[in-house]
Amino acid sequence: MAKLIQPDGTIRDVLPDGANGRFSLRKLYDLLACDNIGIVQTRDQRICMVVDDDGLVKDPPLPVNSTATNIYRGICRDDVPAEAVIVDPALVCAYPEEID
Repeated sequence: MAKLIQPDGTIRDVLPDGANGRFSLRKLYDLLACDNIGIVQTRDQRICMVVDDDGLVKDPPLPVNSTATNIYRGICRDDVPAEAVIVDPALVCAYPEEID
């Protein structure tokens, strides 16, 4: 089961939609309300964060997701720049088991 993290800090469990137990691309687009997804690898290769790949360049700017940003800084590379942020919703899930 994956966790969808909203910009307001709300976290909810979400289940994959595919019969194979994985998220379809369409479901990821819908959950993140985006057209392009990015998969952020973590130090633990079994977990990933799925984000709006264009989120940082949208106009008007999307809201910073402080909760997801803190998780990102905690589970990703050690050299994450201080200005790196996650915007809008983010999905934390098992990789590659839940991503189609």
